[in-house]
Amino acid sequence: MKVAFIHGRPGPHPFHRKLAASVNADFYFVDEKLRWHDNNAFFLKRYLSWIINALCFPLFRYDIILSEGVHFTPALMKLFKRLSKTKTLAILDNEFLYFMKKGRYSSTTERLNKIVLNSYDGLICSGEMETILARELLPHASITTFFNGIEEERLKILLSLQPAIDSKNLIFIGNGPSGWRGWYKGIDLLFQAFEQLDNTYTLTIVGSWDFDFLKSIKMQYAPVSGDRIKHVGQVKDIETYLEKAALCIHPGRGEAYGISILECMAAGVVSMVSEWTGAKEVVNKVSKDFIFPLSATAITKKIEAFFLLPPDSKKQYSTKCKELTSALSESAAIANFKEKFYTLLNQLKDENK
Repeated sequence: MKVAFIHGRPGPHPFHRKLAASVNADFYFVDEKLRWHDNNAFFLKRYLSWIINALCFPLFRYDIILSEGVHFTPALMKLFKRLSKTKTLAILDNEFLYFMKKGRYSSTTERLNKIVLNSYDGLICSGEMETILARELLPHASITTFFNGIEEERLKILLSLQPAIDSKNLIFIGNGPSGWRGWYKGIDLLFQAFEQLDNTYTLTIVGSWDFDFLKSIKMQYAPVSGDRIKHVGQVKDIETYLEKAALCIHPGRGEAYGISILECMAAGVVSMVSEWTGAKEVVNKVSKDFIFPLSATAITKKIEAFFLLPPDSKKQYSTKCKELTSALSESAAIANFKEKFYTLLNQLKDENK
């Protein structure tokens, strides 16, 4: 069974690359024949690229088209009657479904997105939250669920760390650089919540963010926080920051999963996440009290309540975080994906009999 994996530029997410490789897929850029995906091309060029790639894709070689997220090319292949026995599957592991739910796209784009989403034969969702969102949009779709994992060597290192559980140091890990990514990651909520804490707390932002964007968000939502909020950018020695932290805060608005949250938990850093962050399915097993609504005041109250806990309770939560994530290795996640991938294909075959 031959699989083609369609992805954007400059390339697929490293974890998604490994997922596709596990089913022996060949890799194709979504704009293989006419490049537009990474150069802000004029919309007419983008539309022309969709058509050309849909018409020129070497379908005769493949039984399965697997795409990273939702792309127009497979839908156009179906429209042009190029798909006969070839099945189309999409890995859903980004903001797309949540943004559809919340009306973040224009009405025209939303209608087109629904058409394209409906055109796929099957959906492979990252975690329970993505699956729930997919079923809301497509109640009768063929959907399966996989989980995310941490690379083995990295997991060993993280599990060996001991966080500063008695400190009042908060950490957030995620990349921008700005705009909708800031909204998606909940940076504004994070800063608002931090502003309501007393001056014994610190917050470290790890990840690639535009300096002017963070400055404007800080001026708007945390003007008196001063140097208690520090942005250290992308770092190679993230273990140093994890060992200084007591609590990870992630107020995502539709964060599909969040491997960085699993990594914090593996390091023993207790994590609190929004109800719209996929990794809540793991956090919930530590304590349902560590999941908050998208409210700055609610986040602040959760943080303050955690630091009022006795040291032994905080230590127990830290240990539980390590125990839960110790089984979430990347190899286990890839094996799980591969199993779900082939099970879904067999299900689709049975439906067509």
